[in-house]
Amino acid sequence: MPRSDSRFDVIIVGGGPAGSSTAFALAHAGARVLVLDRATFPRAKPCAEYLSPQASRLLSEMGALDAAFHFTGSGNSEILFTWLRLAIPRHYEPAVPALEQFLTSQGRRKFLTPLYKDLLASRWGKEEAKRIYLKARPLYHSVATATLDPIVGPGAGGSGSSQ
Repeated sequence: MPRSDSRFDVIIVGGGPAGSSTAFALAHAGARVLVLDRATFPRAKPCAEYLSPQASRLLSEMGALDAAFHFTGSGNSEILFTWLRLAIPRHYEPAVPALEQFLTSQGRRKFLTPLYKDLLASRWGKEEAKRIYLKARPLYHSVATATLDPIVGPGAGGSGSSQ
């Protein structure tokens, strides 16, 4: 029997092109959508980084999803983390302040490591990653800095030391 207090109207299993497109269309139409995928994102795309004009248009409309579900302002770390991982490679500008706030207030490596790696892999994020890391590093536990120093690199505490 369905519960009346369900958080989602639709749960889509598989976040590939079809699942993501379906989720976007349903969310744009007002449905509360959850996408589940066993892979971590972003993942390598077999299409050699090509995006069709339609896919580019859909990605540029991330704002519609954000407006509907307020992902950028989410107080749930898991939801915000997932949203930020989608926002970084697309350089979704409205999420950048939330990304910095998250990285300077969250110390869990399970969140920090993928976000810094995503920033460093993006065209726009290398300097941003280093700038944020310099600001946030003194706030992180030595275990986190021991993991992140080799990733973020020299000039941002990347000496390999753990303190």
